[in-house]
Amino acid sequence: MDCLDPGTYYIVVDDYEDDECDFVLAVYHNEPMDECAPLASVCHMWDFNTSDEGFVHAPCGVQLNTWEWGAAPGVIPETACDDVEVTNVLCTGLGGSYPSEAADAAWVGPVLLDDGCECLEVCHFYVTEEYYDGGMVGLTADGGVTWNLLTPAVGYDYIGEWDNSCIGPFPCFTGEDATEFRTDSFDLTPWMGETVSIGFFFGADGSTEELGWYILWAAIGSSGSAVENTTWGAIKSLYR
Repeated sequence: MDCLDPGTYYIVVDDYEDDECDFVLAVYHNEPMDECAPLASVCHMWDFNTSDEGFVHAPCGVQLNTWEWGAAPGVIPETACDDVEVTNVLCTGLGGSYPSEAADAAWVGPVLLDDGCECLEVCHFYVTEEYYDGGMVGLTADGGVTWNLLTPAVGYDYIGEWDNSCIGPFPCFTGEDATEFRTDSFDLTPWMGETVSIGFFFGADGSTEELGWYILWAAIGSSGSAVENTTWGAIKSLYR
């Protein structure tokens, strides 16, 4: 449901024809936070425009190998954040759509979060079936045994369907209206001093014809004094 005003609410759960079944109740506080990007400096960079950056699959359901790396399909925007030309991408389908019942995470790292490494910035584009399909960003500090949901500064779009093995019932990037790449930033300060990996989790239900999730780069750096976009573009060009 949509966000509710502060107050006291009562919830009644009533199944169809009084049948008994399991249910999930999820409540999230998704208040927008201050952006920690554009980055003032970069300490780790995964540039999928130039390589697959050694990503590995971390299954979160029955279908593995949803994520692929390679030449960007012609159905997505040709330029991305800071007008960078899109050549290659990490994505959920190089053919221009993702498979039904997708359930897979792309995992990069590990990296040490030392001084100047407190903010994650992701340049990405997504078009998915709203609510039912989508993706979210996670972090592990124990080699994938447990994962923490990272929330973008501006928040996710909606909470995914509860029976989706990768995204439900958690907030996720989902929706059908995107026309261009965007950047999102994530605060990493709770894990400073730890060695972490980043995971891009994607899930879908049984039928789809949408484009999917496309990631051009992910960068970790300092959220110090913001730099002009043109300057940050020059910094990123050093990795291309």
